[in-house]
Amino acid sequence: MAFLGAAASPSQLLVTTGSFLAWLLVQQSLAGPLLSRVFGQSLWTSRTAEERHACGISMTCGCYGVAAVSFGLIGLLYPSPSVEADPIYGYSDFVQFAAAHGVGFFLWNILAENSRAWGGWDKFAHHALCIVAHLVSQHPFSPKCLCMLMLFEFSTPPLCAFNVLRWLGLEDTQAYRNCRVAFAVLFFVFRIAFGIPMTAAWYADMYTLAADPLREVHSMAVFNIMLIVPIPFMCLQLWWFRLIARAVLKKGKKQVK
Repeated sequence: MAFLGAAASPSQLLVTTGSFLAWLLVQQSLAGPLLSRVFGQSLWTSRTAEERHACGISMTCGCYGVAAVSFGLIGLLYPSPSVEADPIYGYSDFVQFAAAHGVGFFLWNILAENSRAWGGWDKFAHHALCIVAHLVSQHPFSPKCLCMLMLFEFSTPPLCAFNVLRWLGLEDTQAYRNCRVAFAVLFFVFRIAFGIPMTAAWYADMYTLAADPLREVHSMAVFNIMLIVPIPFMCLQLWWFRLIARAVLKKGKKQVK
C-alpha cells in the first residue's frame, strides 16, 4: 500500500469513511424530509418508492457538487505555499481532506446507484476513475490538477435539480427547462472547453516531470496508470456531451415544428 502514500494513513482513511457515512446519512435520512418540505407532502408521497429513492440520490449528488466546487475553488485561489511552489508534489492539508472526502463520496455513489438496479457502465466507470484520481492525489500527487478536476462538478447541481423535478413529475415547469439549459451550458464550459485544455496541460506537466533528470517519479506504476486514466475519463465527457447535444437539437426541432 506504500504506493498510495498518505491515502493509506489512518487520518485519511478516517476522512474517507466519515465522508461515505455522511453522504449515506444525507441520502437515507435527510433528503426525503427536505424534498417533502420543499415540494409538499402530498406530491412526495404520491411518487413511487423507486422515484423517491432516485430523488434522494440526485439531491445528495447535487449537494456534493456544491461541496466539490467549493473545495476546488478554495484550493486554487488559496493554495498552500508548498502547492504554489510545486503543483505536482506540493502538500496541502486542505486538498488532502478534499481528496479523501471525494473518495468517500464516490464509493457511496457507486453503492447508492447500484443498490437496487444496475446504474450503467458509464456512471460506474466515471465514479471508479474519480476514485482512482482522488486516491492517487493523496500521495500527494498533482494536487492543483485535482482542484481543477473538482470544478467539473459545476454542472452537477443543475443536473441533479432537473432529475429531481423529472422524478417528481414536474417536467413541464419552467424550473425544469431552466435547469436543463444551465446543465448543458455548464457541462460544455467546465467539462469540455475547460476540461480538454486542462488535461493537455497536465500531460505536458507529466512529460516535463519524466524528462527532468533532477526529479524522480514517486512510483512508476502509479505514474503510468495516471497517464491512462484521463483518456477514458475525457472520452466519457465527450460521449455524454454528444448525448446532451443530440437532446438539445431534438428539442429544437420539436419547437420549430
